[in-house]
Amino acid sequence: PQGPMGPTGAQGAPGVSGYATAVASLGQNTTSTKTVTATCAAGGSVVGGGFATNLTSGGYVLQNGPASASSWTVSLREAQTGTPNWTLTVTAICVTALP
Repeated sequence: PQGPMGPTGAQGAPGVSGYATAVASLGQNTTSTKTVTATCAAGGSVVGGGFATNLTSGGYVLQNGPASASSWTVSLREAQTGTPNWTLTVTAICVTALP
């Protein structure tokens, strides 16, 4: 059998709202190492991120993570010798904390 209802619990911690993405790109060029930072809008906090590239010759991820509480930075270095043209686009996943 079910027992009596207990007392109301304490107020929980504030949640999040305002899910958004911030995107930044570095266009096609022959730079062997590229670093791009995507920054959340004012008041936003970064909770994740990632990147896309058209680098087909292989490369090394030097950095892929939060650069601050509101930005995500990715650094890639191409593995191929020579001067292939490639791009790097970084996306930060942002939320706003509820008051």
